[in-house]
Amino acid sequence: MRILSLDLGKYKSVACDYEAETGGHRFTTIPTNPQTLHDLIVDREPDRVVIEICSMSGWVSDLVRALGIELQVANPNDERWQWRKVKTKNDRADALKLAQLSALNQLRLVHVPQSEIRQWRALITYRQHLVQRRTKIKNHIRDLLLREGQVAVGRKLLVRCWAMLRKQTEWRTELSVG
Repeated sequence: MRILSLDLGKYKSVACDYEAETGGHRFTTIPTNPQTLHDLIVDREPDRVVIEICSMSGWVSDLVRALGIELQVANPNDERWQWRKVKTKNDRADALKLAQLSALNQLRLVHVPQSEIRQWRALITYRQHLVQRRTKIKNHIRDLLLREGQVAVGRKLLVRCWAMLRKQTEWRTELSVG
């Protein structure tokens, strides 16, 4: 079995061509972009592509699936990925270890959803982030008003808050002018 393992990096990635029967391997460093990765996979014709889960694993998974090649996405939060006893840790060592564990079927795999599902989940997460920000802003405005002896409760809080803040500003302006 020919395994192509990839240690993905933001700007460059290390690819390890690994022959499972013999243990022979060779390394290639490539820029991390879809076209270069596509060309590498087409050129090497692996039986399996192996990557670690990361922020780029989505588009890489889409690319590999489109080529009809088996894909394994590894979860590196596993005991076998602990590097405490290893003196040298680098991208080549990561890529080789990824290929070796894949050949032995010892990887803890994770599922990478299709592009549409990933986008939907990202949209939901972003919406939750916006709702949290809105709540923090409202609570901060309530706190500012409470410090000035005003209490804002109920619906249309922001409208009431702006009105109260305008009154506070006008009152302070009158004090400073007069």
